[in-house]
Amino acid sequence: MYPCRHPFETVEIHRDGEVYFCCPAYNKNSIGNVYKDSFKEIWNSDKAKEIRSLVIKGDYRFCDLGICGRKLLDYAPASVHVSNPPKQVKFCHDKECCLACGGCRKSQLVSSSDDLVRLDSKIEGVYLPILEGADSVDLAGDGDPFASRHYRTLIKRIVETYPDMKFSFHTNGVLASRQMLEELGVVDRLDVIQISFHSSTKQTWQNFTRGRPEQYDALMENIKYLSELRKSGRLPTLQFNFVITNFNYRELVPFIRLAKSFSANRVEVWGYRNRSEQTEDEAARLGVFHPVHPEYDKLREILRGPVFADPEVYLYPEIKKIRDEA
Repeated sequence: MYPCRHPFETVEIHRDGEVYFCCPAYNKNSIGNVYKDSFKEIWNSDKAKEIRSLVIKGDYRFCDLGICGRKLLDYAPASVHVSNPPKQVKFCHDKECCLACGGCRKSQLVSSSDDLVRLDSKIEGVYLPILEGADSVDLAGDGDPFASRHYRTLIKRIVETYPDMKFSFHTNGVLASRQMLEELGVVDRLDVIQISFHSSTKQTWQNFTRGRPEQYDALMENIKYLSELRKSGRLPTLQFNFVITNFNYRELVPFIRLAKSFSANRVEVWGYRNRSEQTEDEAARLGVFHPVHPEYDKLREILRGPVFADPEVYLYPEIKKIRDEA
């Protein structure tokens, strides 16, 4: 079996400048810091080479395979030193968002004026050079790419600097409108748009995101527009995401049906992960996919449904395990 592609093809830039091959929930080992060293040095740092050496041997001691859905290469790497730049860069360094989803944070987070100045000052000298030679850029693993003032500025500069760059967006969808995509200049440069909204009803969405009714209405209008882009071939992948918690798991099957009705060709389902926002007791209540949870058996029964056999519905390992056992 060939090794995971991430150490050879991707990077993520997180808060404080730390660089990872993938989400730190899966691999907590930073390979460097873009605020301290040049990216070219980081891409082939000692830690980067160490991780590559291990995965070539099939050793994933740095990874949490219980929750990671590995994407494998289709070739055998010849060296732990990678001369080519990463194919995909993901930016995850700004927390600003227009919602406060229960699986992510307790309140809406807005970057301070000082944070905004600091982040924008690094666009030219730090963030843009990382993209040299990349095929695509992904925003955002923290915050929302359309709610974040910094990300919107960064996107515009990427469009101007790299005319062939493709864009992937991970968003809550509230601001992912036709007007926004046209204003940013990315409508004809889209690769993936994944929308995380974790519900099939307005009330559950409001409870989960702490959002307002008019924001939900905007989300539905934006999804209709993205669905048209998908059907016309201008958006290769429209993906809907669902994080399972104790107060939305009953809507999992209707959510998948809703995704299909909007021409989504990828649905991803994973379990709630505490991002240091909840207490241990709060996290235990949210984590319905753990066998000790009082409602675990109800979730287990739902996951037996035939809808989860659809190849376009991807269950992360911790959820797939429950279905397999059921």
